[in-house]
Amino acid sequence: MVTETVAENARHAVAVDDLHVSMTDLQQELRQFEEPLNTLPPVNSLPDELLAEIFAFVQAAHRSKGERPHSWLNVVQVCRRWSQVAHSTASLWTTIEVCGRPEWLSRCLVLSRGMLVDIEICDWHDRLFNPQILLPILQPHHVRVIRSLTMIGIGWISVLSQLLKMGMCSLEKLQLRYTQWPCFFELDTIDVRSLPRLHTLSISGIEAPSASSTYKDLRVLELRKFLWQSVTFDRFLNFLQAASGLRKLTLDDCEFRSTASGKKPQKRSPVYLRKLVSLDITTSHSFRSSEILWMLRAPKATSVNIQLIGCSPYNSIFGLLPEDPATCLPLLATATVAELYVREGTCEIIATHGSRSIRLALLHLGSSLEKYLERGMADMTRIFSAAPVTRIVIAGNHHDTTSLIDWALLFESSPLLEELVVAGSGQRVEEMWEGLGYAQPPGGQAVDICCPRLRSVTITGKEDIGAIDATEKLFDAMLAALTHRQERGCKLGELRLDLRHWGFPYAQCHGRYYENLSKVVDHVTYSDSDADNH
Repeated sequence: MVTETVAENARHAVAVDDLHVSMTDLQQELRQFEEPLNTLPPVNSLPDELLAEIFAFVQAAHRSKGERPHSWLNVVQVCRRWSQVAHSTASLWTTIEVCGRPEWLSRCLVLSRGMLVDIEICDWHDRLFNPQILLPILQPHHVRVIRSLTMIGIGWISVLSQLLKMGMCSLEKLQLRYTQWPCFFELDTIDVRSLPRLHTLSISGIEAPSASSTYKDLRVLELRKFLWQSVTFDRFLNFLQAASGLRKLTLDDCEFRSTASGKKPQKRSPVYLRKLVSLDITTSHSFRSSEILWMLRAPKATSVNIQLIGCSPYNSIFGLLPEDPATCLPLLATATVAELYVREGTCEIIATHGSRSIRLALLHLGSSLEKYLERGMADMTRIFSAAPVTRIVIAGNHHDTTSLIDWALLFESSPLLEELVVAGSGQRVEEMWEGLGYAQPPGGQAVDICCPRLRSVTITGKEDIGAIDATEKLFDAMLAALTHRQERGCKLGELRLDLRHWGFPYAQCHGRYYENLSKVVDHVTYSDSDADNH
């Protein structure tokens, strides 16, 4: 019995020693974490100035997530000191959103301590709330510090008129939005003499003022979704002609009053917006699109976005443009990159030259995608026929709609082509290779090669469209076209393939074609886009 007790005590002693060793190791590991943390000062010990900067960062993070501007207040309610720092930092209270009764507006105006403020007044649903109650709060000394004013709804129209008469000398940006349709309200004339700093006007769903003086000194003008019953398109052009400093113009589905019955439209020269940097136009009237594009010229614009809503399944982008698109959109004649994307009822063509770009998009609501790729390629061929295009991207469903003739015409119109990217889904990409071999350079002989500068070709799937299938026809056409080019001194420099191997196993395809492709291409990258699903 004594012997067993001694042995058991010995085992316990060993176990205790092991536990001490483990405890020592854990304490040492804990110190490795604690020492770096202890070198950093805790938030509570930071000076008020840095704490205010942290609050500003948290506030900006909440706004970037689309949350209410005052959602960050949960942070400053942690303790009394944090609350004091926040309430004494005027810059934290300069963005004010009013969604109901105006007590919040009054409090923020006091806490902002005379700094310029940005106010957004949402459409209220409280029938007992009288919009006129805002006026006593926004007394002249508060009106003068409003830098940006956004009003949503129509209950505030009478309030806005009275505010503007008070002299909003600091107002730079005015946004008015009404989301219901139709709306028959028209804004009164905005006296720009009382708004010397106003440079941005954004109106949506409400008829804009019809006085030309409203737009003379603007730098940004955004007009969306309303019928301008008192202004014709010709008169609107006069407004723009007077707005010589305009930098950004957005016209989103705006309708203008028609000319008088029996009266012929006045012939006039196009309006040149020489300082315009950004032009964004969306229209659902195909007969109006070509007129708008022909009459508005922005020779220095770096970003042009034209979105057309097709009324017929037979519409095409080129058919909705003026007769000579490059005249009104000069970048189409100088573009070095041409891209075509066909997906989800949308066909879009993007032209790029350096930092400047033009996006032409056609929306076919409720139509199938069957002929989109074919029409899009035909549009590209015509639009970029005189452009020095060196890179082409074609993304869409490559099924039975395109032929080698479509591809051949595209290649023949792009003699300077250096890089080609074909993305999307489908099983008929071999038509591209057949078209490349079939195409002839303009005025060339049978022995000449089309696109002699072509050095890189990429065929890959696209996440929002699908994957391109590997087939024997594709590889046979690819090998034939590349061999043909190599024999004529135009060996391809790089070939990147990312294909889906459903009916044609990757190992079999790689073993049969990879070695032969490597003989006619300097560098081949070959991968299986569906490898994870095998």
